This record gives sequence, structure tokens and C-alpha cells, in this order.
Amino acid sequence: MNSLWYDLLLRSFDSTLTPTEQQQLDHALLESHDIQMARKEILRMRNALSSSAELSFTPGFAGQVMRRIAARQQSAVYRFETVFRPIAVAALLLVALICTYNAARANTLTVDSLLGIQKPTLEQTLGLEATLE
Repeated sequence: MNSLWYDLLLRSFDSTLTPTEQQQLDHALLESHDIQMARKEILRMRNALSSSAELSFTPGFAGQVMRRIAARQQSAVYRFETVFRPIAVAALLLVALICTYNAARANTLTVDSLLGIQKPTLEQTLGLEATLE
């Protein structure tokens, strides 16, 4: 299908064409079965849309939505969520930074190194027993 003819066809529904464009469209409609089918399909869709009922929300719908939004914003849970999220994100970043630092310092990637847990030395163990006695 020629895109120029199809553009003329579409424009013919919503605006007036110049006499030359109208002649080109008429010629295209006589010669091209595709343009004829496209015109029929466009007419069918336009008729279906014009005959369909107008859809709208019930009266007061916008007010109901706004009241629900206002009630949610005033609730304690909403306030807790808005305060908790930034703190949780900051804490998560801090934990990630500490784990990265511990893993880099230990030169190994184990759970103990991520958490900064060190194995006690013999001196530390003996020193702990001496303080307990």
C-alpha cells in the first residue's frame, strides 16, 4: 500500500483535501483494493466509536479518591513508612560499606571476614582464662 495514499485517506476523514489531493485519493480508491479495504475498516471503526456509549466515572468519584489519599497520608503507618525508608536505606548502605571494608582488610571473602570476626589467638585465649580465675 502506498503510504502517500494512506496518509491522504486518513486526512480525508478529519480535514478537507485540496482538489489535487482529492483526485489522487479518488484515483487510489479506484485502483487499489488495499486502500478500499482500509477505508472500509476506518469507517467501521469510526462508526463503532461514535455509536458507543460515553464512559465516565460516577459523580463524586474524584472526591472519594481524594478522601482516601488524605486519610492514608494522615495515618500513623504512612508516617512511619515515610520516615523508616530513608533510615533503612542509609543503614543498608552503611552495612554494605562496613562489610566491604572488612573484606578488603582481611583479603578473603568469607562470612567471618565480612562481619569482621577474627579468630582468637592463643594469647587472647590464655589471657581470657587468667582473668576468669
